[in-house]
Amino acid sequence: MSQAEAWNPTVYLNDEWGALSEARIPVMDRGFIFGDGVYEVMPLHAQAAGGRRSFRLTQHLARLKRSLTKIRIDDAGWRGLITRAIESNEGAGDALVYIQVTRGVATRRGHAFPAGITPTVFIMIAPLVYVRPASRMSFCFTGSGMT
Repeated sequence: MSQAEAWNPTVYLNDEWGALSEARIPVMDRGFIFGDGVYEVMPLHAQAAGGRRSFRLTQHLARLKRSLTKIRIDDAGWRGLITRAIESNEGAGDALVYIQVTRGVATRRGHAFPAGITPTVFIMIAPLVYVRPASRMSFCFTGSGMT
């Protein structure tokens, strides 16, 4: 089994927790069709006494709220949900929290914001994998004249 096949974290999607492999987003979700949404990523650091502690949770959630406000998606109390997800996460080692909120699923494709749709909310907590500096450098274009 490959590493990608073995990785199947529990995720939150629209009021349900389940395996990532089972999560489904409709193709008419405006995040998929138009990129009409925002995301936020924050690290969780393992603590010596056990558990994990979020890094600058208040600042990350404030930025998420500002971003949602800018694109006129209502912040419907996800802060509490995100906080509960972090607090109830049972894992060891560093992790990351990925949060994506889109405008939601429209009944038809159109550029105008549809009224009365419910935002799509996705939260995933996954192991934080550190990339060694030498490995990061292998992704750079060097000596090719590209900047």
